[in-house]
Amino acid sequence: MVQPQRAAATRAQIVRGAAEMFDKSGFEGASLIETTEAAGMTKGALYFHFHSQEELARHIIAEQHRISIAAVEAIAAQEASALEQIVMLCHEKGYRHRRGATGVVTPTFGRGTHFHGAGEHPEDVDVRVRGR
Repeated sequence: MVQPQRAAATRAQIVRGAAEMFDKSGFEGASLIETTEAAGMTKGALYFHFHSQEELARHIIAEQHRISIAAVEAIAAQEASALEQIVMLCHEKGYRHRRGATGVVTPTFGRGTHFHGAGEHPEDVDVRVRGR
């Protein structure tokens, strides 16, 4: 793996591990040692990519906001009624809730089946709005 790709993979692994710990224990309850263990990394690796646990938490929150905004924009671009769009948003939120804090996937939406995750997710539900 080329160096930038390796760094990106390490950073992503740290983010996933930290998101799991924050989801499980909350920011205040997650120790730095637990965070690095959950990520399978050393404190040195964490501090190479993030200056503090707070910076890491802010990064996770910013990424979740980015994902949420992308989902809203993708849904708004659909040729669907306001009701259908609300249903799509509810299903997207439910999907993310089931996936937990680490459910970082890029959403794609289609007509008819409202949510299609980036991969095949057996828990996805084929939802159709009545009357359409």
